[in-house]
Amino acid sequence: MNLFWKKLFGKLTSTAKFETELNQFQTDMERYFAVKESVELSEYKDLSRTLGSVNIKEEKKKLEKAGSQDTDEYKKIVRFETLKNNIDIQFYLRQKPDNFETYYPFKKSFSEEFDWNVLSKSNWNFGFYQKSPSLIGDYSLVNEKQANNSGENISVFNGVLRLATNHEKVKARAWDATKGFIEREYEYTSDIMQSGAKFSQKYGIFQAKIRCTGKINHAFWLASEDRLPLVEVFHYDGKAIKLGVTDKKGKAQQKIAGLNPSGFFIYTLMWSEKEMVWMINNQVVYRTSNHIPHEKMYLGFNSFIAEKQKAAKGLLEVDWVRVYSK
Repeated sequence: MNLFWKKLFGKLTSTAKFETELNQFQTDMERYFAVKESVELSEYKDLSRTLGSVNIKEEKKKLEKAGSQDTDEYKKIVRFETLKNNIDIQFYLRQKPDNFETYYPFKKSFSEEFDWNVLSKSNWNFGFYQKSPSLIGDYSLVNEKQANNSGENISVFNGVLRLATNHEKVKARAWDATKGFIEREYEYTSDIMQSGAKFSQKYGIFQAKIRCTGKINHAFWLASEDRLPLVEVFHYDGKAIKLGVTDKKGKAQQKIAGLNPSGFFIYTLMWSEKEMVWMINNQVVYRTSNHIPHEKMYLGFNSFIAEKQKAAKGLLEVDWVRVYSK
């Protein structure tokens, strides 16, 4: 299925506006369910049922005039008024449940604001994830033009992750499918960063605020311990953005042209047992029920130069990452 992005582009909410709305929605949703499950709301509903046929103002005046402020009936009315004026309960009563119930019971399971400056103290590791710590994960691929640089090209500046692809000569360990590990010279360096040892999840909502420059490959993906299936939440191949999922049986993929990835956009994947839905800011851009993974997957970011691609420098920047579990 081809998407003519320009038809939708005029409807796309700006990232700044969408992020503000998204943050407010998430705050309101957390508040809504906190109140919904509170003792105070339960008490308010019980008193509403008990006093349902009573004219509260008139009954209160009547009891006060009779000097009956110590009665249970009067205390219930006072408590009901207190709860009715509670700002959280007032907030709850103003909401339309359908606004939040669709997303319930999603709760934040992973959050990365990049407030660290040393990779070893974060939730991430450089290199490819290996199930066994005895296996080598720090290597490059012989059919790519950049050396993965052991985390040296990963930094954080002002709360934004920066994964740089630089023009510099290095010798690096490379994996060749026929020869195994060999040493090879590269003209460029870049990096790969993943959460394999610290965080993985099956199903949920996966989001990141991303921008990139340089006509090379930049990607945010989910992978299993066996490499496949692989889910591309965001992949810029130097010409267009690609989204999709690949497993051993095939792939389902969508290409999106006409969107400039050098500006920040919020890329979202909603992954359930039956469907995967991709969004850019507020717009659904692709959905599929084919090749759905049913296993835990970890998060990864990397930049690379494909074998047939013109080598160039580049920069992948990530402002934040958020994951919600069901």
